[in-house]
Amino acid sequence: MKFIAVGGVLMDFLRQEDKSWLTRPGGSAWNVARVMAKLGITPGFMGAISTDPFGETLLEATVKAGIRTDLIQRTPAPTSLSFVFQSHPATYAFRAEGGSDRQLVPSASLCRTAKLVYLGGISVVRSPLLHQMVPFVQDLVRQGIDVAYDPNFRAQEAEGFRSLFWQLLPFLKHLKVSDEDLLGLKTNVQDILKFNPDLQVLLTKGSLGAELHTTEAVFRHAGYTVNVRDTVGAGDASMAGLLYHLLTFPEAPPSDLLAFALGCGAAACTQPGAHAPSLSEVHTLMEENACQKP
Repeated sequence: MKFIAVGGVLMDFLRQEDKSWLTRPGGSAWNVARVMAKLGITPGFMGAISTDPFGETLLEATVKAGIRTDLIQRTPAPTSLSFVFQSHPATYAFRAEGGSDRQLVPSASLCRTAKLVYLGGISVVRSPLLHQMVPFVQDLVRQGIDVAYDPNFRAQEAEGFRSLFWQLLPFLKHLKVSDEDLLGLKTNVQDILKFNPDLQVLLTKGSLGAELHTTEAVFRHAGYTVNVRDTVGAGDASMAGLLYHLLTFPEAPPSDLLAFALGCGAAACTQPGAHAPSLSEVHTLMEENACQKP
């Protein structure tokens, strides 16, 4: 497999307008893997899934999504739960002490066939997984594997996010951050690129579109106009779109890469929960918005 997502999968509880809860599989790494599968690249997922009833549901969803399961580790630890009270602005709560997502033991040797490995989300900044990430990434880079990272900053684990971010930064090839991530990490793109000048950075700015910072130039796109159901998983979809395009069209201009990544993120916003858009959905959305000037 040429792409592997590493990190957590958990159960999202999404608060509805009638005060009921909608449950959906979630977690940044799992979301990215699912979108990659929907776009047409069969991904591997390296994560830990509980043997409890929630875990069985997550495993079933993984198979249904077309994600390879041979890198999944099973654990009796309870499934971690995420509660999304609102998405504008995003308000989260987690029930994850001793949860299944942090029981993963990452192995770079199992990733040796990959061209690109993604990691991100809250799971990788929680102990004991937090302390395994840097040597894991170093081993990947030594094998010639490119690494992409999206911190998905959450204030509940602020120090873990900040610590891991700067430790990982020298080894990364691709980085996605939102303007909210930068506030939480207390940094900016300019300082990030001073630390790693060879890094490609996708900066998403909500309704203001996004920027793609490369070694040659900065590319900007205003985004797409869609009927937003919610924004849960939109960042993960944008990241998956970026990585899909990199793997499928390695010689494409950065402006095309940015446009497709934003198309994936926008398409994800049209359905509730962490929606995984298909290739046809993304292309249709981009064609309908073709009159917009990036």
